Amino acid sequence: GLLGSSLPEGIKYTVLFGANFMRLCLLAIGLLAVLATPGFSQSRGEMELYEKLTASPQAALGLETVLKQPSGYSATILFVSSGVAFKEKRLEDSAFLFYTAQLRARFDQQCFPPKGQGGDSPQVAYGALAHEFGSAINPAVMAQPKVFEKVMVRVKKWTPKASADYDPGYEFTER
Repeated sequence: GLLGSSLPEGIKYTVLFGANFMRLCLLAIGLLAVLATPGFSQSRGEMELYEKLTASPQAALGLETVLKQPSGYSATILFVSSGVAFKEKRLEDSAFLFYTAQLRARFDQQCFPPKGQGGDSPQVAYGALAHEFGSAINPAVMAQPKVFEKVMVRVKKWTPKASADYDPGYEFTER
């Protein structure tokens, strides 16, 4: 497998977190660059939450904020929160947020068609986030079937909400 089958589970998990931590940090920096592009326009509240999630001492507080009401946040916030949860070794929360981020991205694409097309589409960025975060989160959660089962129960209960002031985080053609 990814880490070799001869390693005990606890060490595999530690190595998996350590090996992917640098990639997740680089991804977060790349995400900052994406959010700074004209097509991305996070709401003020989400931008403040994003800053909290990417500031190490406050990241856990930001994560708790998202977990209280995960149905109302954009895919960007959900992806970043999944990375924070993974770093905090909260695998169930990490996988839940990761899978709901992907569902949210698809929901928003249908309800808020992006102005950007092709390489300018936010779906390109979401695909990159899903690939990067998924390469760490999926193997970890798949290695723990009981945790995966709990995640799926939570995902099935999750329903995205789009209040009148909801902003998917990018420019869109219609609401």
